[in-house]
Amino acid sequence: MTGVAVMGVWGFIYFGLLDTKVAVLMFLAIFLSLIPHDMQYGPQASLIAESFTGRLRYSGASLGYQLASVIAGGPAPVIAAALFGGATFLGVHVGGYKTSFAIAIYILVTAVISFIATAMVKERSKQDISLEYDEQPGPAPVGAAAQPSRA
Repeated sequence: MTGVAVMGVWGFIYFGLLDTKVAVLMFLAIFLSLIPHDMQYGPQASLIAESFTGRLRYSGASLGYQLASVIAGGPAPVIAAALFGGATFLGVHVGGYKTSFAIAIYILVTAVISFIATAMVKERSKQDISLEYDEQPGPAPVGAAAQPSRA
């Protein structure tokens, strides 16, 4: 969640550095942007894996990961371009702010949504993930007592 918070702020710093149009600062912005990206990407595997039981883990993680790419990742460059240069959707002109500040606001909004969504994920890091989450280890059924050894 720290990575999400850093990313929400980083958009303003990033575009501030890019807008200087100084090659060294632009390179620094791109290079340093890997830090908040990796702060989110690193723990993502365990967060997604712990969110699903063994029975659903591969399909659930894959479905969530792929849908996130289509729903959030795919349109992001189009939305950024529309915010900066403007676009017409269904006959309505939107965006066209001609400033990267609008894109930084968009990054902040998506970071806030990500922060809320991550906060709502149930904590399962200390739970036995080999069991189904609806299975509760309880007492042994009646008649299932250990039988004495006949050796």
